[in-house]
Amino acid sequence: MIDYETYCNITKLHQEKLKPTQIARQLSLDLRTVRHWIRTGTYQPRKVPVRSSKLDPYKPDIVRWLDGHPYTGVQILQRLREAGYEHTAGRSARDFMGQAHLQKIEAGQTNILITTAHRLQKSLMCRWDDLMTL
Repeated sequence: MIDYETYCNITKLHQEKLKPTQIARQLSLDLRTVRHWIRTGTYQPRKVPVRSSKLDPYKPDIVRWLDGHPYTGVQILQRLREAGYEHTAGRSARDFMGQAHLQKIEAGQTNILITTAHRLQKSLMCRWDDLMTL
């Protein structure tokens, strides 16, 4: 799958009357890829199927817990397991918590307290330049 910029380059070069083999060579693409996008005529990004997660039933609980208290990832995972969540690694929960934290920051609904670099890395993913503006 190509990105939109590559698609635009293919169509631009095709309009300049370059042959598909020339376009493929110039853009370092497979000839079949170039031919496909010339034939298609419009860019359509790949449709990624939405799959459910074992964490889905617990997501409202996680959001509610995070709204009430600044729990760590370990604390949330413990609460999830008490509620019946059986996934062992907890990676899905940690990723979701990071997304929930970022959404709260973008909405201006939270204060960031940096206790240790490790805790920041595990519970919140953000750019340092964003932190410096607070």
